[in-house]
Amino acid sequence: MYPKIFAAKDGGLDIFYFIDDTTLQFLRYQPNGQWSQPETISTNQYPVTIQSYHVDSQGIVHLFLYNYGTIYYKRATNGVWSVGQFPDNDAVSHVISLPNGELHLFQAESTPILNGIVKEVIHFVYQQNGVWQKIEQIFLDDVFADQTLELIYVEEEETLYIRTSHNMWRYRPHEDWVKLSTRLQNPSVRAILHGDGDYKVKLLIRDPYHTNWEEIWSEVLDDSPWAFLDMNNNVHYLTYDKRYYGTHGHTALHDQTHTLAQVVTIPADMPNPTVSLMYRTVRDIPGDDTQFEVRLTNGTVTTTHVLSPTAVVWEHAWFDASEWAGETVTLTLAAVQKAGDPLLRVDLDDVSLGSAAPDTWVTVAAPNAAMPSEEVNITLNYGNLSPDLLAHTTTLTLTLPTGLVVNSVSVTPTVQTAEHIIWQLGDLPANTSGTITLTAMVNGNVPLMSTLNGTAELRTPLAEPSWGNNEHTAALFIGRRAYLPAIFK
Repeated sequence: MYPKIFAAKDGGLDIFYFIDDTTLQFLRYQPNGQWSQPETISTNQYPVTIQSYHVDSQGIVHLFLYNYGTIYYKRATNGVWSVGQFPDNDAVSHVISLPNGELHLFQAESTPILNGIVKEVIHFVYQQNGVWQKIEQIFLDDVFADQTLELIYVEEEETLYIRTSHNMWRYRPHEDWVKLSTRLQNPSVRAILHGDGDYKVKLLIRDPYHTNWEEIWSEVLDDSPWAFLDMNNNVHYLTYDKRYYGTHGHTALHDQTHTLAQVVTIPADMPNPTVSLMYRTVRDIPGDDTQFEVRLTNGTVTTTHVLSPTAVVWEHAWFDASEWAGETVTLTLAAVQKAGDPLLRVDLDDVSLGSAAPDTWVTVAAPNAAMPSEEVNITLNYGNLSPDLLAHTTTLTLTLPTGLVVNSVSVTPTVQTAEHIIWQLGDLPANTSGTITLTAMVNGNVPLMSTLNGTAELRTPLAEPSWGNNEHTAALFIGRRAYLPAIFK
């Protein structure tokens, strides 16, 4: 019995293989290159074939075998496999799971009609709370006998599509099947794996509008390989003796650019208008000509931001859109693919337009203690932590306690009284800081054992998300603290 290899969501591989007629083993190849310990699934059935495999959002593995009927196994997140269940007699062709815990199975049964046309009957079965139920059938009568029925699940939409040679149907949870008036387009590239002899794998690729296949990669191995082509047309292969694992991501045949665009109006009165998004790129190689771009244009002027590769982790990116305030512009997200480079994939989330705020801060430092009539040094540190945004019209205020008189200031203040000193600092550039030093005298009539508190505040007209670092207080104890040794008898 040949093993089955599946691409795991974490970038590794899940592998099933038989060690005898009724015993199946499960093995994981981790993204870090480490192999897991084999896990044994005793089927007690012969012969058995692996029909379908699915991992839900909770990390639970759902495995469907076939032996004159479907056999279902579940692997919990702690690695424990369930005993086999028999939900239905038909072989499972597709599995999806929904956020509410429902598990949906799709099974195709063909019946010849006339002139090479077959009728496909899709059985719709679901499991909830361990109970299996067949709830609907859909009859398709336009499928040629030599064509493969396509089942496409779009997770973000919780929508299943069935595509035939001419038509397309759509299903959403707890809705009826709908026949669509238009058919989703084919992907721009088709790829298959092809065995050539016992120890060689080939990757063949073609444009969907042509019939000729082009070999773009092959490798000769020292043992018979298991080979798998994942959803991104990357090849994964493992020799039968498990001594060698390899992967190959093929390159683009042509230059092409894929875009998403939206027309937006940027309000003239929006403070610091900013475009923000979460993104990650897959197979974006630093230094090549393939890249992910964010473009803003009013039809005359275009600003293009090239985003750095993310090494398959999510990154936050944002761009100042102040120059477009009051205008209607087109925001375009573009995956620019160059021939010869690895195929680029871009994942996006939370693309938004809104106001961004700088992150200003201030601290005040003074001695812990002083005596009446003693001079002390006070230091104010302030700045703007934002890596991009200017902090407009900043004002620094130092509130002085009664009993402390300022003698000198390193930066001339805008306003100075016995209670307050105010500096109009103006605009603070992004990622900058400054320092102001003062000397002050403690009045001779301040009582011993009292505390004088001074507070510094840094403010801007635009509200910041958090003011926690915009105010700081220092306490000055009047007296001397003496720490005497303790003697125990």
